[in-house]
Amino acid sequence: MALALIGSVVTTPITAAPAPLLRPIPCSQAATQQLDGFYRWFLASPDMRAQFTSQKQRFTPELEELLLAAFALQPSDGRFVDFDPFSNTQVRSYSHRIACCWQEPGDLLVMRVLVQAGLNRDRASEQTLDYVLSRDGSSWHIADIRYPGEVSFSLRMYLKQLLSP
Repeated sequence: MALALIGSVVTTPITAAPAPLLRPIPCSQAATQQLDGFYRWFLASPDMRAQFTSQKQRFTPELEELLLAAFALQPSDGRFVDFDPFSNTQVRSYSHRIACCWQEPGDLLVMRVLVQAGLNRDRASEQTLDYVLSRDGSSWHIADIRYPGEVSFSLRMYLKQLLSP
């Protein structure tokens, strides 16, 4: 009986949903425009890392600095960003969709974003990312990206670890 229970726990898929105590809220139009504008640029940019500075106003100063420093790293440095942080993959992204939003303490807005990514459009799969936005006056800025799943991690934490000596 115990083995059957263990097997059912191991094979149960982990879904990436907002924490049960948090209720989805309507997404702010200004936050939605900020994220949609970023993804329009991102999906159209052939060399996202080289052109990233054109989008820095969409990010908090801390996350922008971390991204710029990390994008400057090369494999020869012994450490570098080896994945696309805006899709959590190593393949091309094709589209995005904002699925829902919820509020978190500290006046943070979290936007669940589903990104279609894959080797080609026909075989693309949906990647779930949670964008954490903070408000500065009437503007929203991307403060972090969380990658939910079996082992959740965040972009800001990853970049801090990557850049620490």
